[in-house]
Amino acid sequence: MLFRKKCGIDLGSDTIKIADKNKKVVCEKNMIAVRDKTYVIAVGQRAYEMYEKTPLCVTADSPMVDGAIADGGNLGFILARLLKRFSSVFTKRPDILVTVPMELSEIEMRAFYKVLTGLKVRRIALVEKGVADAVGIGMPVLAQTGSMVVNIGASTTGISVISDGKVIIGRQYPYGGNAMDQAVITMVRREHNLAIGKKTAEKLRVAMGYERGSKEQRSLRYPHDQRSPKFCQDTVRRYQQGDNRYGRCNCRCREDDTAEDTASAA
Repeated sequence: MLFRKKCGIDLGSDTIKIADKNKKVVCEKNMIAVRDKTYVIAVGQRAYEMYEKTPLCVTADSPMVDGAIADGGNLGFILARLLKRFSSVFTKRPDILVTVPMELSEIEMRAFYKVLTGLKVRRIALVEKGVADAVGIGMPVLAQTGSMVVNIGASTTGISVISDGKVIIGRQYPYGGNAMDQAVITMVRREHNLAIGKKTAEKLRVAMGYERGSKEQRSLRYPHDQRSPKFCQDTVRRYQQGDNRYGRCNCRCREDDTAEDTASAA
């Protein structure tokens, strides 16, 4: 009991996130690269870098489509590889808590169990994605009042109303970031007669959303250093308190924004 490890897993069509109680977080692309349908050459971010650039003998793709498991063997391999980062000499078989989409059929639920039982874990627990989302952002899950959570993922968008720790109403729609990327690809092809890939379309979508947001919203949504997932906590706190002014912080957000305003005025 003393050395038992517990991990939470969020299985997304685009990204897999794993965290433990010590706040160790692993966030990797849900993608695998396979040569000749037999040999695994890369998983996660390395496989994503090979996406749309592979030769004919190599396939780089996600084992999940529209929130459902399309290739259980490849998904199990990715999870086993990522869970090794949380294992040690004393904790080789952790307890895992896995989020599952809403409105799963019996066949899809059986596919989840088949993949998870093939891992070297001690116990498996499933939780609805809406409840996990509400707990993750600090919403009053156990309150009797209803709280709505909207999760826009890569392939699906889930809308849940949480009350008393349960999902009262939940709907899942087959629209997400991939549909937006496809719309960008279609628009660029029609307007500019230019064919672009999914990765380029995703960069364009993020850039357009970044430019249309206000300065305060951009400081909340995007890190100041693109190489680090850290946000300016002081700016976030002041913005949540209704103070739109920039607070003092150790990062260069104020200097960057001042330089941006000066360049725009010039």
